Amino acid sequence: SNGGALNFGSNMYLTNIKIYMYNCQFNENNADNNGGSLYIQSYQGIHCQNCNFTNNKSKQGKSSVYISTYFECKNPDSGANIQIPGELYRDPSIMIYQCNFLGNNKNNNNEICISNSQKAPIEISQCKFNDEIVKGFIISIDDAQVKSPQIKNCTFSFSNNNELSKAIHSSTNDISFVGNSFIKCVEKLIGLEDKDVNGIVQLIENNFIECKKSTILDITFKKQPKIEGNYFMNVELSSMLLIFRCDGFNTLKLSGNNFSLFSMSGEISGIGLQTQIIGLDDPLHLTFEDCKFTKITCSSTVKNGGALCCESNLNEGKTYLTMLNCMFEGNKHNKDGSLYVNLKHEIIIEKCSFTENEASKGASIYIKPDYQDYSDISKITITGCNFKQNNPSQSSSVFIEAGKTKNVNINSCTFEEDYGLLITNFVGDIELIDLEFI
Repeated sequence: SNGGALNFGSNMYLTNIKIYMYNCQFNENNADNNGGSLYIQSYQGIHCQNCNFTNNKSKQGKSSVYISTYFECKNPDSGANIQIPGELYRDPSIMIYQCNFLGNNKNNNNEICISNSQKAPIEISQCKFNDEIVKGFIISIDDAQVKSPQIKNCTFSFSNNNELSKAIHSSTNDISFVGNSFIKCVEKLIGLEDKDVNGIVQLIENNFIECKKSTILDITFKKQPKIEGNYFMNVELSSMLLIFRCDGFNTLKLSGNNFSLFSMSGEISGIGLQTQIIGLDDPLHLTFEDCKFTKITCSSTVKNGGALCCESNLNEGKTYLTMLNCMFEGNKHNKDGSLYVNLKHEIIIEKCSFTENEASKGASIYIKPDYQDYSDISKITITGCNFKQNNPSQSSSVFIEAGKTKNVNINSCTFEEDYGLLITNFVGDIELIDLEFI
């Protein structure tokens, strides 16, 4: 049977009714098949608000809450399918607001499963998922034809770092994640299928706190995503934190994201970012704007870049890099550079601040101009930046090593109680304009 507490709409008399649920409690219910607490089949969707779901189970390990809004329903007398209402007569929206889920039921594949819900708007907002340990994902949207799902202002929190659980799966990549908090999550948090070529992923103002086991975001984008205002804090990893693939486009921008209190080890340095273009042979145009990198500690003995490493991990070095109005403060690495750059193409660092960073060489910036045997000439521009009290153990705040495939322009920068810059055995053009050393 389906629906441990409530099985609604699975017959011709109820399938065309909008369901509203307010202030309900679903505690310790069981279903043989699907929907440990709720099994909903309604062409008119559901509005569920301020409800609590605690320890509801499915004996076959399926979901606690199952919802479908586009399905076949038969007339029991004639055996004929009931006609699904047309769009003018159907509101299949699925709205789940201010609900609490507390289950710790490792048997279930999902806590919420939304399936067979073509063209249904979905919003899951202000919900709390505490210690929801499942085999699959806490929320699973298993229909690629739903309408732009939104996961907003929800909290996914776990008390035990040894428990593995993933947060959200979606068959559509036209989806928004806004204002959510993911706390002590230890698996890849979000799984998106790339079925919608026009889908735009939005990651806006989410908090990722105490991520300590493995890569948390591994996403293939079909269109340029919106990645803005996210906060990554208290991260301890020996693997990449973020893996982003651009399928069929070549521009990626991260705006207003904060990376703080990291401890990276093994062969990973900086924040642990990896990017790749697939489907094109173009270079990647990568921009960081208004991003903050603070108190990131890297113990890698093989990789440079205490806060941000930009080399083969960024589209195999085939990348144009722009850093605009970013802040690097209090980062530490026993190798070279708070920001380490070794790329084939142009490098622009503009209006950035570097304060109290520590590294071996280039406590603020270390640039290796030549990328393997790539011979095309490009430019390094460092303009309008401020360097203050950065502390290299060997030499200089800004270090540009010997090379012949880059021209350098450093202008309108201020070095305050700092170790200045060092450019060694450089073959290309060098322009130093309006630099101030205080």
